[in-house]
Amino acid sequence: MDVRTMSPVRSVVVAPQWIVAPELPAQPHLPLDVQERRRQEDEEKSRVWERAFELWRAGGWKSRGGKISLETQRTYVSSVNRFFQYAAGVAPWRVLESHVVAWQKQMEAQGVASTTINLRLSGLSSLYRFLLRFPYPDPVTGESKYLIARNPVTCDRAHVDPYADADALSVDEARALLMRGCDRNTLEGLRNFALFHTYLYTGCRVSEVLRLRWGDLIEDKGRVFYKWLGKGGKGGTYELPRGSFDAIRAYLAAAGRLETIGADDYIFTALTDAARHLDAWRARQRGSAMPVRSEQRPITPARVSVILKRCARRAGLDPARVHPHILRHTAADFIDEASGGNLLDVQEFLHHSSLAITQIYLTRRKKNTNPHWMKVEAMLGV
Repeated sequence: MDVRTMSPVRSVVVAPQWIVAPELPAQPHLPLDVQERRRQEDEEKSRVWERAFELWRAGGWKSRGGKISLETQRTYVSSVNRFFQYAAGVAPWRVLESHVVAWQKQMEAQGVASTTINLRLSGLSSLYRFLLRFPYPDPVTGESKYLIARNPVTCDRAHVDPYADADALSVDEARALLMRGCDRNTLEGLRNFALFHTYLYTGCRVSEVLRLRWGDLIEDKGRVFYKWLGKGGKGGTYELPRGSFDAIRAYLAAAGRLETIGADDYIFTALTDAARHLDAWRARQRGSAMPVRSEQRPITPARVSVILKRCARRAGLDPARVHPHILRHTAADFIDEASGGNLLDVQEFLHHSSLAITQIYLTRRKKNTNPHWMKVEAMLGV
């Protein structure tokens, strides 16, 4: 097996290559015709495997109709690569439940977080669900068969409480992050201030803000609204605090984009020359002569994490404690206090996906105003 493992920024993960030897080890307990048939099947499966992997990576995870974020797609591909590095020499169609369980136990012994283990298992399971539907021609009869007969990822997964270690910034810490952590005398500082301000005042998830395009912001009778798209394709139109909108405009003006930005352009994009070099590299990987401009692609959640920790350090906060999702928890705490502990307001603010919250959401006006963010603004003072 030849697996090329490279960094997630400068490379891609490629399908592991299996070379089936012309002569398999002798298996005297099997008739010669059975041995020959197995050898031919392995050769044929080996030929179709790489294409199967590429088709899965290009969208095979959509076989169940669900939508998966770009970051999760990358994690899935990385997870598959990790597994086949662990199970070196085992062809995909010969993977058993015992191989997957052994991999799971190894990760647990290494101290890998349960959430990470579950995500890696989900990535591997996604591949095998796709392979269950991927046909190949039987080398003897010519009949169409499937590459595998069953999904080997059947192991029990650890129950994870996503809020067990939930943390939030205090008002003073959030103010320090915005005021001291973001140097608004620089373009990068203006972008970071607008980005973190939007997180703290909307409570959106990391990817939800990064997906915002200029055309998603709507000015209506002195107020500003944003089109929100969340998990499972759910969404709506919600009020964007004026402070966040002003911060976004200031950042775009400093970047020279405010007058030319198109409705489909992402708001929060990379600013460095390295990003442009990365654009050109990605274009070469696609075989395209024209790279996708950074303005047409948002910064990644991983990059937000790096930026946030750098700003936290500048603000005098512990960077090990600060991560992008802490901004969502912080926003929830602020709204909880500003609303006097009204849990329904907090749940709606966070766009939680449950039947009760959906029913509440459907009874609201199409453009939902939020009276509490002004109190939050008074608390933060920015």
